Amino acid sequence: MNNPWATSGFIDLANLSRAIERHGKSKNHIDCAVKLKLFGRVRIDEALDLARTISTKKHNEQVKKNRDILRKLIIAALYLARQEQAFRGHNEAAGSSNRGNFVELSLTLHLRSTWDRTVFSGMSNTIQNDIIESIARSIQDETDKEIHISPFIAVQVDDTSDISNKCQLTVIIRYVNEKGRVRAVHAIHEGRGSLCIAFDKIMTEPGWDKETIAQSASLKQKLEDFDFTFLLGVFQSIFGLTEPLFQVLQSKTVDIKKCQDRIMSTLRALKATRTDETFSRIYEETVKAVGDPVPRRKRCRRGWDDLEQGFNQHQEGDEETVVSFRRLYFQIVDIVLHMTQRFADMEHLNFFRILEHTSFASFCNPAAFPSSELAQLINTYPFFDEQKLRNELQTLYSNRLFHKPPGELIELLIEDDLQGTLSEDRLVNLATISIDSVVVEDLKATGKFYDILYCWDCLLFGADSGSWARDGYSDLGSLSKSAHRHQNASGHLRATIRLKTFGDTRIELQLDEQQRRVKRNRGILKRLINCVVYLGKQELPFRGHDESVTSSNKGNYIELLDLVAEYDSDLHTHLATSTPDQRCR
Repeated sequence: MNNPWATSGFIDLANLSRAIERHGKSKNHIDCAVKLKLFGRVRIDEALDLARTISTKKHNEQVKKNRDILRKLIIAALYLARQEQAFRGHNEAAGSSNRGNFVELSLTLHLRSTWDRTVFSGMSNTIQNDIIESIARSIQDETDKEIHISPFIAVQVDDTSDISNKCQLTVIIRYVNEKGRVRAVHAIHEGRGSLCIAFDKIMTEPGWDKETIAQSASLKQKLEDFDFTFLLGVFQSIFGLTEPLFQVLQSKTVDIKKCQDRIMSTLRALKATRTDETFSRIYEETVKAVGDPVPRRKRCRRGWDDLEQGFNQHQEGDEETVVSFRRLYFQIVDIVLHMTQRFADMEHLNFFRILEHTSFASFCNPAAFPSSELAQLINTYPFFDEQKLRNELQTLYSNRLFHKPPGELIELLIEDDLQGTLSEDRLVNLATISIDSVVVEDLKATGKFYDILYCWDCLLFGADSGSWARDGYSDLGSLSKSAHRHQNASGHLRATIRLKTFGDTRIELQLDEQQRRVKRNRGILKRLINCVVYLGKQELPFRGHDESVTSSNKGNYIELLDLVAEYDSDLHTHLATSTPDQRCR
């Protein structure tokens, strides 16, 4: 390396300040500083005691494997119970062509090594019952906690007699917790008929107080009002389109492009509802539910001539009812479409793509570096040093250790003391000075302490041959500018990162990225094929009646994929970032 901060030292004391500032922003310096921060994190006792290290590693691997096996058994039980499928088979022997849903699904989830065990396989009827009981108990405990803290509870009790004339009691508990979504418009629109029946019973059956009866009559009158029912249908159709957008915007995502795409798709869907066909459908449904509306009278001044001529005020004063509701419908939709103005400045937030951790690997390629987003960030917040920030981002993208969500990345930076570009290992440096007293005296005698400066990060891990890492920097007259320029250099930043991550580098992280991607894609395809084979072998239907995002049961195939993806990060990422066609659904 030719960096004087790491080789011969910096001797231009006149320019020391600028040289330090420039060197501190360089990529090499940052790489070296990061490696230095992370140096020495390996425990000495474990490093020296090889037997202890190997034993601990094997134990941890076995514990991890056992937990993974139990997790997959729980996955299989959850899926079969959710889809209401049978667990056991008529013949579960090893030579059987169909050993039942539970065994076949477990083998689909790569548990063949567990099945081949002679002592404990986890496939017996007793183990299945224990897993089902544990799952049910966990659900019951969580339900009890939610009921205990819920402010509103409704209890419904019913009994019926079976064939042996024994009474069977049924208890239904309904409650609302802080995680629940009320969805009042949808609930009232879908359950309007049931609500009217309930209000009728309250008004006709004895035992109800006058206040409750009066409130029930008022609510029933409101539900039978044409205007209210029509608006209920209008907003139910609108909220059905805007609810997915609300969920995306309320999530903790930094993918502004995804938010923009969702906004545009919602706008297109809303514009598609601004048609006479949609209005006619809602209007006809309202008429079918509550009857024809009461005609609206137009207010206008009439003279004596109209009365003398026998003018029929009722007939000519009635406004065309359908036209008035049509006008109201289009006004509501137009108001909602004004959200384009609310999100007009969304494009100015594209610079958040810089923090999109799922794209860090692709950003390593210079051609894929988010230069336009970085320029937008600098234009919006000009107090950033563009050169330094660019080098820091390049270092961030090139190290897989930092390919994490923003929250986890901040925790890593704090944990490893990577917040600052320049390291401040005061105690380590003081100890070095105290221990190497002979070297200190030699350096004082030769004058290198006073005439030459080095960059510690670049000296250890710098890849270039700059003066800061090779011969040292001696132009003290230009030190300030030189240090500032070196600090922003990409080589200094790389050295800082390498220094602070030294000791955490793992061999598998150095493997070729393309091979890892191919292996990951093959694993995803293998899981898709296994799901198809399992459903086909068990003669189970693939599709569901409603496969939309809000559906509670999207069919066996999609539910199986979602369940496996919940515990498979590669498949989960594939389903979350792909279009419906790319998901192979």
